[in-house]
Amino acid sequence: MLHRQPVWGDNPELFDPARFTAEAEAARSPHAFKPFGTGERACTGRQFALHEATMLLVHRYRLHDHADYALTVKETLTLKPEGFTLTLTPRTAADRVQAPLPGAAAQRPARASADASTLPTRVRPGTRVLFLHGSNYGTYREFAASLADEAAGIGCDSEVAPLDAYTDGLPTDRPVVIAAASYNGQPTDDAAAFAARLDTAPRATGVTYGVLGVGDRNWAATYQHVPARIDERLAEGGGTRLLERAAADASGDLACTVRTFTARLRTALLERYGDPDATDAVEPTAAYEVRALTGGPLDALAEQHGLLPMTVPEAYDLTAPTHPRTKRLVRLALPDGTTYRTGDHLTVFPSTTRPASSGPPPRSASTWTRSWTSGPPARAATASRSTEP
Repeated sequence: MLHRQPVWGDNPELFDPARFTAEAEAARSPHAFKPFGTGERACTGRQFALHEATMLLVHRYRLHDHADYALTVKETLTLKPEGFTLTLTPRTAADRVQAPLPGAAAQRPARASADASTLPTRVRPGTRVLFLHGSNYGTYREFAASLADEAAGIGCDSEVAPLDAYTDGLPTDRPVVIAAASYNGQPTDDAAAFAARLDTAPRATGVTYGVLGVGDRNWAATYQHVPARIDERLAEGGGTRLLERAAADASGDLACTVRTFTARLRTALLERYGDPDATDAVEPTAAYEVRALTGGPLDALAEQHGLLPMTVPEAYDLTAPTHPRTKRLVRLALPDGTTYRTGDHLTVFPSTTRPASSGPPPRSASTWTRSWTSGPPARAATASRSTEP
């Protein structure tokens, strides 16, 4: 109730910035306003909230040194400028125009595109498209598979493979669509050999290609580094762009960029490879497609992500039975031909298969079940633990 004391007047809920002028603050107790609380229960997000408020001001206003300030250092617990004040000017639309980040897709003049209503509805029979991915953890492999499904929907014979599967060169008898990312400016594990060959011998004469790059603008120094390099090297080597490179930003509207690229790819395929006799939309024969899946949830995940079986030969508590925070040692046996090194990731998949019982499962039931490992050739290990709710 501190912020409803009489010191705030008859209407404390009213938004009134005048309450926080220097004169108003001097006239009341410094302890009358505690928006973040105080003591051991004070809000832990105080500094974050203040930084957010500061960034909001910077977003809405330009800051001006109105007094031609000359630095005078004031020393308390820290060093700070003394008597430094700024004035604010509202930002205009022109102030919000930003220079493109390194690696961002260049804005080339858009070529005239055919009206979607005049395009064929399917490609010519026998049209093939190759979808390649550079991905460490499967995200961009899924993007490539999704693009392949869209292409298959208009009659393309689609294939999905890692970039390293085509280290010796890209095919010229079909278009190639690449979905790739960078990790600290370097290619992913399944694209390292391809990128190295492309740097030393960028021969791409006769190759028709498109590139979907994915990155995060918060890592501006290496943003889109590998996708941009692939796009540029293929063009320098004589390749022909099927469509302009797209730069999807994980810290922006990534899904929208991928959807836009997918629509552009569909249009480009129909423009170049469309069957002129296919002008009527093919209606699906059924509202749903049903596919039979064998095995349990872990088997489905294993098939989706290319995992291999792995066993847990040993698992036991490291702490005393009465310790409030249990710690366990879990030893994993990797399959033959797989490796694990410091820095690789371990993921735990939960399995909630309930044992046959007439009553509810015990609250603390916890058993180790089948485990899986994935990666090229198993750079990442994955275990699964079965825990009943």
